[in-house]
Amino acid sequence: MQHRPVTPSCERILQRFSTGDRGRTDQRPAPRHLVAALLAEESLGAQCLKRLGITLSDILSAGNEQPPSTTAESPEDQLSLETACSSPPDFSSAVLSSVWCRPVVERAFAIAHRTQGSGELSSEHLLQAMVEVDGPVKEFLVSFGIDAATVLRNLHGQGSPEHSPQALKVDFELILDSSSRPPAPASSRWPKAATATAGQTGRPTADVSPRVLAIVDANLNRAREGLRVLEDFARFVRRDQEVTCDLKQLRHSLVACERELRREISDLMEHRNTSADAGTDLTTTAESHRQSLTDVVVANARRIQESLRSLEEFGKLLDPLFAMRVKQLRYTSYDLEQRLAVESTGCPPGDADSREQRTSRLESAQLYVLLTEANCRLNWRDVVEKSLAGGVDVLQLREKLLSDDEIVRRGKWISAACKAHNALFILNDRCEPAVAACADGVHIGQEDATVVEARRILDTSMLLGVSTHNKSQLLHACGQDVDYLGVGPVFPSNTKSFDAFSGAQFVAAAAESADRPWFAIGGIDAANLDVVLQSGARRVAVSNAVIASTDPERAANQLKQTLQRPSVAAHTTVRFEQG
Repeated sequence: MQHRPVTPSCERILQRFSTGDRGRTDQRPAPRHLVAALLAEESLGAQCLKRLGITLSDILSAGNEQPPSTTAESPEDQLSLETACSSPPDFSSAVLSSVWCRPVVERAFAIAHRTQGSGELSSEHLLQAMVEVDGPVKEFLVSFGIDAATVLRNLHGQGSPEHSPQALKVDFELILDSSSRPPAPASSRWPKAATATAGQTGRPTADVSPRVLAIVDANLNRAREGLRVLEDFARFVRRDQEVTCDLKQLRHSLVACERELRREISDLMEHRNTSADAGTDLTTTAESHRQSLTDVVVANARRIQESLRSLEEFGKLLDPLFAMRVKQLRYTSYDLEQRLAVESTGCPPGDADSREQRTSRLESAQLYVLLTEANCRLNWRDVVEKSLAGGVDVLQLREKLLSDDEIVRRGKWISAACKAHNALFILNDRCEPAVAACADGVHIGQEDATVVEARRILDTSMLLGVSTHNKSQLLHACGQDVDYLGVGPVFPSNTKSFDAFSGAQFVAAAAESADRPWFAIGGIDAANLDVVLQSGARRVAVSNAVIASTDPERAANQLKQTLQRPSVAAHTTVRFEQG
């Protein structure tokens, strides 16, 4: 495997984590071991944690452990740089055996690759990944009050006065003494900005800024109101103290973000003008009626998430740190919505899509994306949202190393995101977690559970897809209780290895023989998509072509536009009529 560069400091952190003394009763590496290994190193990542109030003794006391030694006990025990940080599957045994640790290290390399040309992994990248990747190490740090926004603020030199960034030069007049002249009207919040672009000043132009402030103020109000409704539901209807406390904390966190923003922009409410708001008199029938308590929960959860999204986007024009904090709050709101709506089966009430409805959506689907966090250039949640925004019709979660519990937790979040975009959510391989995660279906391979075994576990409304690699497998699958087929691999790919590739000939055979929806898969991207379409495919499944992109939305949209060309759509319609 090709070696990936790591700083000496980060190498020593991984060495300590791999070979550190964990005691006779605690041999398996735990999140606190990784945090302790980082703190034991004099690195920028360790300095960040110390500035945030975490010490090595705090971490060790959480597990009653001895401090990790500064050197490995013997040369044989040392974790070499090439072993610890080469591409999978050459990770160290400690990293590879820890389901939670490998995604953290992979995410750290992705951050390093994105933020610097050499891609060299440092302690800062490792720490950032630890607070970004959902799992036990992130939860462990959160228990000490450390979250992604706090870490990023400190890593970028904003954690303390001595690390305050230098003032930026501006090309407009600064009024330092308000007593020397009357206050400027709200419309001239930033004097002379009308002649400068936002890129020059870091602020919007004068004619736009009041409108942006009005948007931010309105959405802060909407988000707080929605949170209060959900909090009341959790407290008085569900009587769930834990969810009530979490909702209250989310509301207080939003208020704290607002308070910080108002310190910078004191006239935020000056642009509130309810009487002139064109939207106050606009309403729909759906807004005036609620059929059930579930409708109340769903409507207000959507109100919160839409408001937070708007705050995130427009907040970037005012304060990037505010926007980043709001983004984290939005992610938290998705999890809380799922916890409020969960029934004994683990799925939201009212999710009554029948198999026929799901099959109908499947027939109109064209773009299918497989998601594996290790291959994502961005945070996996961002990849999901941007991919769906780009027009993805089916999203499959494909994670071989995650625990069932983590699969269910991520699956519920992805399920909610897919429903918001009218997309289908498919889980790879695992049937029981798919039911618990409210997935629309499961995809199995030739070496996974049989169709009969899968159908015995799945709900009758759920879809089932099967991978096929030759015409014999395809015809066999068409004779079973299967809703769609995977046809390939067409080309070599980085996602999965095969001894041989079915190629375009198998695609052409599927176009002639398949009697149900099928997706060409394997190494397909924008460069070779036309070849696949010319072979008879009208639907494709891709992975790295979208998830490894720095702009998944644009990558997905380009593929979707090609698939939606009139010639492709016409051919697809004819095949449906024949089928």
